[in-house]
Amino acid sequence: MKMQMKTMLLGLAYLALLGGPTIAAANTIYDWTWTTTGAGPAAAGTLDVNGSGQAVSGSGLVSGGGLLSPESFTLLTSGAQPYYLPNGSGFNWDTSVSASSPYLTSTNGILFLNGAHDQGFNPYSGGTSGWTVFMSGNGLPNGGTDGGTLYDGRFTLKPVPLPAALPLVLSGLAALGAIGRRRKLAKLAPA
Repeated sequence: MKMQMKTMLLGLAYLALLGGPTIAAANTIYDWTWTTTGAGPAAAGTLDVNGSGQAVSGSGLVSGGGLLSPESFTLLTSGAQPYYLPNGSGFNWDTSVSASSPYLTSTNGILFLNGAHDQGFNPYSGGTSGWTVFMSGNGLPNGGTDGGTLYDGRFTLKPVPLPAALPLVLSGLAALGAIGRRRKLAKLAPA
């Protein structure tokens, strides 16, 4: 019985070592918002950020700033530097994100593009309020050839919390597994 317990504890320790780095590097989903100081665009969406602080996917809904109606934008995660819209506007961008203010860790910021890839929404650290967004593209103010508009505002990032019941479900499953294992070992033990 002592040997079985020792083997089981060693097995659990091994699983913990294997699973530990995987859990620590898990992606975190964040809700993000952009609020312009004064008139200008408003936006909100989600970002999926890996354990290295790189946004791996994201999307949002942008309204105002010259848009005729709210429009969906998607995070650009790979491609040329700078990224050029058809109107010639170039965006320097990256995917660096921090869980604490100022959230956008680079003066390049992150870049969202609309479905047609002819409008860009580029929040970054800087400006008088700590954050600026550059909007450019077809049909936007100053969105002609190589033009766009800068707006000062506030960018916020908040982690999406795990559902409260999830830890309870996981601990319940672990307990059921332990009970099942114990019963199985009791049946195998000589009487």
